[in-house]
Amino acid sequence: MNAIYDVFRKLPEGQVWIDSVEGMENVRVRVMRMMKVEPGEYYVHDLFHKTVVLRISEEDAISR
Repeated sequence: MNAIYDVFRKLPEGQVWIDSVEGMENVRVRVMRMMKVEPGEYYVHDLFHKTVVLRISEEDAISR
């Protein structure tokens, strides 16, 4: 079973929850799709360990 991650988008007033996604590869695909519609900075939280495990920004998307 894959881990479940929460995806948040950073806004000036704080972080907004976007979705819960199973598996890190699915997280990357989901965030990259979201960035095409709403560019910005996204954070991925590991629900089990309660830590940020990934930060994806516009600069990361451009370099891929």
